[in-house]
Amino acid sequence: MFFWKFAFRNFLKRWQVSILLVLGAIIPSLLTVSSLSLNDSIVSYRKTQLEVNFGQADAFVVNNRTSLFLSFPLSQMILDDLKSNPQVKNILPASESFGRIENNGRFLEVLVVAVEGEDLSNFIGQNIDLSPGKVVVSQEIANEIGVNEGETIVIHMPGGSKNLEVSHVGEKGFLNYRGEMAQYPGSVFVNVLDFKGNTVYPSKAYVDFVESENVDISNISLPSNLEINNIKEDFLNSPVNEILGYIVFAFSSFSILAGLILVIVFGNNFANEQEKTVGILRILGFKRFKILLLFFMEALLYFGISSAIGVILGAKIGAVLLNQLGEIASGLTFETLGSFTVVPYELSVRTIIFGFLIGIVIPLIIFMIKGLQISNNSPVESLKKDVEAYVPHGINGWFSLLFIISGVLLMSFANEFEILALILISVGLVFVFKNPLFNVGLSVFLMILSKTFFSLSSGALSFNFIFQRSFLFGFIVVLFFTSIIPILKRFSKVFSSKKSVPFLLGFSYVERFPVRVLMLSLMFGIIIFGLIVISSIPANLVRFVDTSMQEGLFGYNFLVVSNPIKNLFFSDDIAVYEGIEKPTKVQIAILDSQIIAFVDDTFLESAIIPSESVTDWREELKSKNTVLYGKFSDEEQIPEYVKGNLSSITPLGGVSNVSYDVVGFFNLKDITIPVKYVASIVSKPNSVKSVDILLGNVPKENIDEVKQKYMSTFDYPIFIEEELQTIYNGIDGIISLATGMLYLGLISGFSGLALYSVRSCIIRQRIIGTLRAIGSSSKDITKGLLIENFSIVSVGAFIGLVGGYLVAKDIIFAIFQFLGNVDFYFPLLNVVGIIGMVYLITFLTLMIPSFLITKITPADSLREIG
Repeated sequence: MFFWKFAFRNFLKRWQVSILLVLGAIIPSLLTVSSLSLNDSIVSYRKTQLEVNFGQADAFVVNNRTSLFLSFPLSQMILDDLKSNPQVKNILPASESFGRIENNGRFLEVLVVAVEGEDLSNFIGQNIDLSPGKVVVSQEIANEIGVNEGETIVIHMPGGSKNLEVSHVGEKGFLNYRGEMAQYPGSVFVNVLDFKGNTVYPSKAYVDFVESENVDISNISLPSNLEINNIKEDFLNSPVNEILGYIVFAFSSFSILAGLILVIVFGNNFANEQEKTVGILRILGFKRFKILLLFFMEALLYFGISSAIGVILGAKIGAVLLNQLGEIASGLTFETLGSFTVVPYELSVRTIIFGFLIGIVIPLIIFMIKGLQISNNSPVESLKKDVEAYVPHGINGWFSLLFIISGVLLMSFANEFEILALILISVGLVFVFKNPLFNVGLSVFLMILSKTFFSLSSGALSFNFIFQRSFLFGFIVVLFFTSIIPILKRFSKVFSSKKSVPFLLGFSYVERFPVRVLMLSLMFGIIIFGLIVISSIPANLVRFVDTSMQEGLFGYNFLVVSNPIKNLFFSDDIAVYEGIEKPTKVQIAILDSQIIAFVDDTFLESAIIPSESVTDWREELKSKNTVLYGKFSDEEQIPEYVKGNLSSITPLGGVSNVSYDVVGFFNLKDITIPVKYVASIVSKPNSVKSVDILLGNVPKENIDEVKQKYMSTFDYPIFIEEELQTIYNGIDGIISLATGMLYLGLISGFSGLALYSVRSCIIRQRIIGTLRAIGSSSKDITKGLLIENFSIVSVGAFIGLVGGYLVAKDIIFAIFQFLGNVDFYFPLLNVVGIIGMVYLITFLTLMIPSFLITKITPADSLREIG
């Protein structure tokens, strides 16, 4: 009982500091729970989908060579053997294809499942009328397009279209099937005689097991050319179930790290503040294990409260996040794919426990380690300690040597990690010399190396290279701006000669505790870094797309992509309907694994090519067996001719050996389509099937009418401006969400700053009282406090600003290396707004400690702090 009284006494005695610590320490638990609860929601929802969207279908058997374009039949002998297996309750022979349902001008992409009516009834245990001319529609499709039983709908399939009467709406189970990964809005079941998907039946067999939860599909014997997939198990164990939460967790990592820094810094400081009390308790006869228990109870109280609050708030914020993500997904969903299904919010006990431990384990470890150190000191040493006594910092010379040797070895035996090796060597040298001027010089030298020897143009880009450069930039800016502090202190001696007390006070404490200042600065630096990177990337993407697409796609705002599956049945050209201006046709094929585009004369005469300076190729390309060559770099040699095998993108589309004379070239970076070769349509052999594309311009008022015509022919019409706007909205929503997560991290930063400043006023009460006694005004002491804390924020701001700028520039370069040359755009107004907001809230945060200073009198110099 004594231990809890002791912990509560310390908590209540300095309630202002306690509240600030709890407020800042809730962030790790809050963001962990809110992020991972998204995974809980998706997993829980998917479990309910097993009954709602799968029903009796536990698995399916299919030929292992079956693909999007080709299907292979299952023999009756195979089906009979499968049905006789003791683990199998029933099977449903079927064939499937993509389809498009049409009703009253509304279209929806669906899965078309062809079955025998009797087989379907036996499989689901319900009498269903699926005679020729009838169709069964899943409930979700019926809701989307507004269709009821007895109504007639049109189903477009690769082999043609059929008008079918809805005989039944499947509300639940297999009749509400949405594909093996629930990737479709729903399914329609048609009779085999009405099926125009392919000529193979059956190409698949759905399986209903006797005990679906305990089945071992490895015990089911099948020929080597067949495979069985447990769709329910695969659906539940898909990595997609948890990827969303981990992505949000990654966005939150900057804020979580800032919160953990707060916990580490002030957990350590709070433990130090108890040392005098521990010394008294030791004199009174307390044993070491009781001292450790004391530290444990106190940490449990502080961080148990913060973790509990973090978990509760995290649950609330998780629900808000899920709702926002649902709105973003709804905005990105194409109309023909149906509306986005809202996932109910769920929170598992596992996530609650994990979130709670995130906020309490690290502080407990810190407190226990410090408690062990303090309990090993003699009582006399503990009583002599001053909470803010200067403790020389440094690192053992052997450790410095270890860093240097590790870096040399890494550079010698792993060239791909030479930047990381350079960082290790630099860290060792920093701890060897311990000189701020050397550190500044080293950071400048490393920056020069990053722009020369390790520049982005020095070699092939890779994730590893970009990642190491990001770490190098982080090390450079942290080293530079933290080393500036003692140098500024030396410059402040100029102010000292003029008896400037505020500068002496402010910089002396900054220089006295460099590690603490660095940690506090990093809290702000990490968040500002994340905000700048996240705001820079979309700003550059939007500018690039706006610039590249300001004339549309080669000057066109509308395109139609022919359905490649439909082309297996028909070879008709894409029709040109009324309302399309300047129509031009392009055919796509493959030339030795590279894309080649065959264009007509209209394209050659009217297409707008970015950065085009020479136009002679437009006429030369009209000659047969000529080609334009796309080169990636200026150094790439242009061949005189191109030879190879021309093949179709689709299987069984034909192959032809061709040879083309190169009559010109274009820069691949100047276009947004990855086409290696361009030739006239007269140069394409008739034996090779292509994917046809129609380009043209359609006035906005006619878009819907023209799109409906192509939707009814089972092709894919795209209004470029509309789709870009959808993408913009999605990017904007994601960035807003990520920015909001980072702003939460600033709570840790401002809580830490307020905690640091309030704690400074309390701990330095005697020093401030002494300064007041010798004539210093409270105004000068307040200015010193402001200088100290604004120095911390400024170092963090510069670390985040410069580091964010350098890393964002690298990422943009890597993104656009294959898309085209782009000038890096730094969103200056956004950044100024971010930095200005940080300084404004910093100023407001420091109002409370500034007020506390005015209340300290000279008599407080005689008061004991403890």
